[in-house]
Amino acid sequence: TYQFEQGKIAEKQNDIPKAIGFYENAAALDKDDMIVRYVLAGLYLKEKDYNKAIVTCSEILAKDNTEFQAYEMLLQALEANKDFDAIKELSAKIPDDDNIHNLFPP
Repeated sequence: TYQFEQGKIAEKQNDIPKAIGFYENAAALDKDDMIVRYVLAGLYLKEKDYNKAIVTCSEILAKDNTEFQAYEMLLQALEANKDFDAIKELSAKIPDDDNIHNLFPP
């Protein structure tokens, strides 16, 4: 979409706040576009906006709870927020997938 392409241009120019704005617009226009949500989650992490990263990763996992990369980013944001209770709660809900299980501490 136009918004996504503008986001990529802004990101290449290292204008991360502007890129995030374009990507957020793209996400609002297409609720099923998981690629833009992955991009947003990554930028939110980079900008240390952990709460938005958590929300975005949760949106991805609501669509497909087997998305390994979404779990990785979600855990990174939860750990940065020191929300260990949420990590424990999440670990109880993960699918039966060894790769995903290995992300969580024993």
